[in-house]
Amino acid sequence: MNDIEDDGCSDERAGLGVGWQQYTHPEGKAYFRYKNVYTDAWLLDNDNFNTLEAAVAMLRLQLIEARNGKHGSLLDDIEIGIHLQPQDDVKTDFKDWFRKDRMNPVVKGCYYICNMGRKEVFWLDKVDAKIFWEDLDHNIVGRQHLRIAAEAAYWEHIYIFPHDRTISKDELSDLSEKLAFWTFDAGSSKASTSPYTATELKHFSRIVGNIIADSKRPEDACIVGKLKGALLKIRFAYFFGEEHAQINNSRGVFPHHHDPEHHSYWFRFLNCLSFYTAASYYVNLNHLWIGRKMSTSRWNDFVIQLQDDWYDAITPATVILVANLSFLAISSVDDSGLPPAQRSLGQIVSYISLILNVGNIAASTILARQHRSGHHSSFEGEPPKGGPRKKQLQELERLAVIFSIPATFFWWGLLTFFISIAWICFNRTAQPTRYTAVVTIVLSMFLLLLVILYTYRDNHRSIWADLSALLPLPGFLTCSISQKRSSSQDPQDQSNNGSIHKGELQTLDTHLDLPV
Repeated sequence: MNDIEDDGCSDERAGLGVGWQQYTHPEGKAYFRYKNVYTDAWLLDNDNFNTLEAAVAMLRLQLIEARNGKHGSLLDDIEIGIHLQPQDDVKTDFKDWFRKDRMNPVVKGCYYICNMGRKEVFWLDKVDAKIFWEDLDHNIVGRQHLRIAAEAAYWEHIYIFPHDRTISKDELSDLSEKLAFWTFDAGSSKASTSPYTATELKHFSRIVGNIIADSKRPEDACIVGKLKGALLKIRFAYFFGEEHAQINNSRGVFPHHHDPEHHSYWFRFLNCLSFYTAASYYVNLNHLWIGRKMSTSRWNDFVIQLQDDWYDAITPATVILVANLSFLAISSVDDSGLPPAQRSLGQIVSYISLILNVGNIAASTILARQHRSGHHSSFEGEPPKGGPRKKQLQELERLAVIFSIPATFFWWGLLTFFISIAWICFNRTAQPTRYTAVVTIVLSMFLLLLVILYTYRDNHRSIWADLSALLPLPGFLTCSISQKRSSSQDPQDQSNNGSIHKGELQTLDTHLDLPV
């Protein structure tokens, strides 16, 4: 056991400048405050402390200039948040440094200013609109739309620096009402735009109900700040209060970027190799985006479906594996232990089928373990956002191919097993045996073709309509499927379809210059 001596030890926090106070966030992160200036920089380091004070001095001069040269203390109703960056950090696209002039940089970092009375964030410099939500390629369509994003940033400021905050009774009541509405909306509609599930919202409502109004507990400020910020981000993302507000999560305001005619050559080849299973996964992955936003509810459903597909693929693969072993155990197939060079075609193909089905089981198990169906659906967590651009579409192709690997193993394992059985039926057999095998194979292929055509009809309605006009197809294949689709559609989707604009929105300039 080591003894720690306190002789000669001094509290390093005593080295803080006059007026600075250190706080510890409920999550454990230390931050510092001087009057209405907040920072997460480690100010016990002298270099950080000096550079931060230089940055505060420059911001003070800019504020004085913005107030038409009136000197005096900083405004009482504003707070400044400052983040210092190490000198070796990668430069971002934003206004991310404080400087005296272009030839004499003071320190790299970023800042924002909160108007505590209006509950919004602003800057003294022109900033890009995406600074409000870097992961979302979004457009600002009006001042009120911008106001929502600025207020969301304000509550994020409350969440980051929660000490000495007073949450009023009106703010708690407003949050409780919004949580109650989102709980109802998420529980009653699959197309809800809620960032959380109904179960999560019930838990949040219970937690908010236990918060005491006008208390200064930092934990309460964290809870309220994070929830209000998340709900305001959703309002911003779905154009709340605007002419073309997106009121459900079934279709987007912006056009989708999916173009199936421009797949890469390697994807087309691997798609054929997987019997077009990769294309099916690609379409599902691409539809996870609504306009330019990732639908977390669709992502959760997609992960669950993936796991079902992979786990369901293990059972038939095991059956075919056992069938191959039983096939090889037949004495007439085994060839009485002939050398490997003299093995028959049926045996070799059956061995290949064995290997493919083992690969199917292994791939399904690995993918299922790596993609567990989590229930965390918060908007700032998984899945990633940003909208399917060209680079994202290439990533979707790769994911679609990876997700289709178990199915590819299964189909090729099934095909090779069929070849081995067909070899037994046609190799050195009598004519009646061959005729019987041919009739069985043709009938099976015909029935399988009907299943494929039915699936193709669901996915390609226009082409199927032209094909139906040319060929005398069975009546049950040409029947309309509109009733089946409409009956499965969410009621809120049907009532809201007319409110969604399908074209591009007219947007403001992406550079913002907000007054103090």
